[in-house]
Amino acid sequence: MSENWTPEDEDRLRRALRDEASRVMPSSGGLERIMARTRQQAPRPW
Repeated sequence: MSENWTPEDEDRLRRALRDEASRVMPSSGGLERIMARTRQQAPRPW
C-alpha cells in the first residue's frame, strides 16, 4: 500500500519515532541472548 505523505506528516512521524527510540534501554546481556537464539535455529539452505 502506498500513501502520499506530506512533509509535515513525515516530520511528525520522524519525531515520534525518534522520541520512542530514545526511551529504549538495552538490557545487559541482550546481544548474548540474541546470538544464542540464532545459533539454535536450523541452518539456512542457501
